[in-house]
Amino acid sequence: MAQVLEIDQSSKSASPAPRSLRRNFSWTLVSNLIYAACQWGILVVLTKWTSPDVVGRFTLGMAIAAPVYMFTNLNLRSVQATDARHEYQFGDYLGLRLVAILTALLIIAAIVIVRGDGAEIIGVVFLVSSAKAWESLSDLYYGQLQQHERMEQIAQSLMLKGVLALLCFIAGLLLTGDLLGGVAGIATAQAIVWFIWDRCNVRNLLAEDATSTGPKWHWHTLAKLVHLSLPLGIVMLLISLSDNIPRYFIEASPRGEYELGIFGALVYLMVAGMMLVNALGESSVARLARFYAAGDLTAYRQLILKLTLVGAALGATAVLGAWLLGRPVLTLLYRPEYAEYSDVLLLLAVAAAIGCVQAFLSYGLGAARYYRIQVPIFALVCLAIAGASAAWIPSHGLHGAAYAMIVGAGVRLVLTLLAISHAMQKKS
Repeated sequence: MAQVLEIDQSSKSASPAPRSLRRNFSWTLVSNLIYAACQWGILVVLTKWTSPDVVGRFTLGMAIAAPVYMFTNLNLRSVQATDARHEYQFGDYLGLRLVAILTALLIIAAIVIVRGDGAEIIGVVFLVSSAKAWESLSDLYYGQLQQHERMEQIAQSLMLKGVLALLCFIAGLLLTGDLLGGVAGIATAQAIVWFIWDRCNVRNLLAEDATSTGPKWHWHTLAKLVHLSLPLGIVMLLISLSDNIPRYFIEASPRGEYELGIFGALVYLMVAGMMLVNALGESSVARLARFYAAGDLTAYRQLILKLTLVGAALGATAVLGAWLLGRPVLTLLYRPEYAEYSDVLLLLAVAAAIGCVQAFLSYGLGAARYYRIQVPIFALVCLAIAGASAAWIPSHGLHGAAYAMIVGAGVRLVLTLLAISHAMQKKS
């Protein structure tokens, strides 16, 4: 792994000396693993203490709220982290993010009204949306820290947030005996960590440059920032939809909430591998951006190649683990009814393996600020997944959902590879 993480140290930046990529990766990896373990712990508690139907309601709440926030967030964190020329100030990003959070809450309220859901689903969606709002605010602060490669501060926040969310979820579930109490605990944890940790870290960072930490309301500047980041928002919406489209079809099936709960639990077992990918990708994207902006395509290409090799190794490990250990792991971690779907887990591992490689290529595109091309890419991915879901889920159930995710991952990999090849040719 150490050899994989070696980079060309000859590339310099006008900004302060960056942290070691290996150090940043270590912090990010550990924190993402701890955070993923805590998030997964929430799911384990649900599967152990409740029925798959309750897990399904929680999964549905996430499936409704997540795509909206993914869109309205406009992936500003990526825009901040790759803002090598400091074209926008922190206050500009913060002002736009506050507007985005309010917009997301209004959109989600409209969706719930149109769907005509029952009181429990409405409550779950409302509390999940509240947690997502605080998470969205923290994400904006992470972007500022990431721009300065202060990955250790982001890592510490994630670890604190993960542990506190798990504890608050358990406490809420025990005190109320209801899913709503548990989700309220998650929202509370998100708010606490932003207030006592993220806000203070960024305030101290910006104090070094005598920069304001408050939002700025220069509407012309915000409009320019929206114009720059809107393609990313659309891309993130499409990415979230591509993950959730199979869930919508499952929820509409005769055993909707039950099978949705099973599917949500299986999918989350693949998250650990993606956390490794995201840890290395987030640690590398600022440096990739500097390589591309400086025209150092050799360093840019070599780092992407090394990252994708790591992704391929992680994907192969996931497939092997699902094949050899799927049934006993599902029985041990969840309950016997989940182990009946171990073959679905193997199919999901194949989709995740393809996704691990593709994710690093997406980081390369983001570093090149190659945003707009990603809109048609993910639109085609969503169409492929929707078509596969419509064709296979009614007749093959959760197996059909897994097949749809494999199709989507394959289409996404091919199209992203073509796009990043074009980005390098254009720069050369």
